[in-house]
Amino acid sequence: MRITWARGGMISRKRNGAFREQIGYLKVQNPQEAGNHNACNNDLLELGMLCKQAIEDDNLRTCLAIHAVGFLVHFYLMEPQADGLYLLTEVVHLYFPRSVEDLLEIVNSANKLKDVLRVFETRGIVDVNGRDRVKRNTPAVADLEAVTVKSQ
Repeated sequence: MRITWARGGMISRKRNGAFREQIGYLKVQNPQEAGNHNACNNDLLELGMLCKQAIEDDNLRTCLAIHAVGFLVHFYLMEPQADGLYLLTEVVHLYFPRSVEDLLEIVNSANKLKDVLRVFETRGIVDVNGRDRVKRNTPAVADLEAVTVKSQ
């Protein structure tokens, strides 16, 4: 598995020595942006678009989306429910401690993270029946910007 970093990233599965399908995406915001709901919503829309495209392109049953805002990290799974309907479900959110006194929370978080990865591993495999699914065009980022324009 490989993760590429910037303000966002892609999680890819490695098969036969090469990185193949994209099985997840992540977006990161710094703590100062935590109160900017417009930026958070835009990130979630972008994660949804990327996951939908990965499910269709690579015939996945599910795609993992990770959204980190400051010290809070949300884990989502996107799954196709019906023709043209995709559901992005928050599986768990983890709070990473800011002080040494709160380091014990990492142990609890590790168990939750392990559970997320177990669910994703059992459900997030290639769907051989996905090839029969109707594939619809994913909106472009420019199209979504019109939807998420900050109101005055």
